[in-house]
Amino acid sequence: MNIVFDLGGVVFNWQPDLVVKNAFDNPKMQELVRWEVIDHPDWLELDRGTLDLEVAITNAAKRTGISESTLSEFFEYVVPTLTP
Repeated sequence: MNIVFDLGGVVFNWQPDLVVKNAFDNPKMQELVRWEVIDHPDWLELDRGTLDLEVAITNAAKRTGISESTLSEFFEYVVPTLTP
């Protein structure tokens, strides 16, 4: 038997639009991060634990043109936003 826990938006507060808005001032950057990072299949693989964070950051940097350091800071920013 497999048990699936839906953590985002159920156990943890997960408001991706607000997270992105608070992390990036530029609306075009917000849209890019929302669609090419959070809504990208890599995010789901990262969430599942089937993709390493460093690989996800590298992939996102290649897709978006955003520096790996900026994306790394963004991923670090996301963690404390996941409040119970």
